[in-house]
Amino acid sequence: GKLEAAAAPAPALEGHLLAAEAARARLAALSLNKRLQEVLQRSNLSSRVAMVGAIHSSESGAEGVDGLQAQLKGAEALLAELQARKSELGVEMTATKGKLQEASQEVAQLEVKLEDAKVVYSGPPFCECGDEMVYREVCNLADPNWGRKFWKCPRRQGGCTKRIWDDSAGVT
Repeated sequence: GKLEAAAAPAPALEGHLLAAEAARARLAALSLNKRLQEVLQRSNLSSRVAMVGAIHSSESGAEGVDGLQAQLKGAEALLAELQARKSELGVEMTATKGKLQEASQEVAQLEVKLEDAKVVYSGPPFCECGDEMVYREVCNLADPNWGRKFWKCPRRQGGCTKRIWDDSAGVT
């Protein structure tokens, strides 16, 4: 009878020891996290020294298990806080990515406007002859391009016949 009674708590104690060992492994993994040091100062956990002391304590039996379980609860609370912070940072990162994408689109639009401004303010383009082109409008009513404006080579004879249509000017 006494042997059976003594053998019954052994599996329970073994379960506690396995849980304590798992807790020790989780605490070791958490201690590698750089942010853990910051959060430890704010958390309800006791100091790192106390955590390490509880893990490596010479206490055995129920007192050792209770100490490790208390530290495990604190570590789990810390883990929950870190996961919540990670979630918050994920939301912030998504918002920041959205702002970055909006800014990139705005930059692209501004670059287009800048290129348009360069065309307007840079003077006439040059033709293949090396001369500044002249600005003209199609005046022939029979021409399908009637009213369109364009740049052309200034040379009437012997020129390059280059034409650049100015679609930004609109048809008159």
